[in-house]
Amino acid sequence: MDARFDAEGIPGSSARDAFVADLAALVSHFATLAQTRTVRMRLDAITGDACRRWHRDCVPLRLICTYLGPGTQWVPPGLSAVVLARPDDDASEAMAFDAGEVALFKGCGWGGEAHDSGIVHRSPRIAGSGLTRLVLDAALPVTPRGRA
Repeated sequence: MDARFDAEGIPGSSARDAFVADLAALVSHFATLAQTRTVRMRLDAITGDACRRWHRDCVPLRLICTYLGPGTQWVPPGLSAVVLARPDDDASEAMAFDAGEVALFKGCGWGGEAHDSGIVHRSPRIAGSGLTRLVLDAALPVTPRGRA
């Protein structure tokens, strides 16, 4: 990972080392919890409206941690159908994670779950605001039977 930061022009420092260690620890804990050796991981700097519609993931399990900027928005399961019926609308029922909080989402790919299960969430809309989000996204890979 250090080579990637070097390639992006992010100088080595104790802060960078601590950040990389935190990323590695979160992904390692996620893999241990999920009892897998294979995890798909992304670290994205987001300046637009990524995943702006309310949706469910079709992965078995996902970890999201926003390091910078507004956190992922979500709704309690009892309100999922109402919010999914208007996927482009703001939902007064929505809650949001704060930067630094770690979220674990079960998706509709979780073993034995129906397609209409899993947490309903979206990225906050930030296009044109000048805000940047730095988001760690780790997920179990989807297999043909929906299991990792």
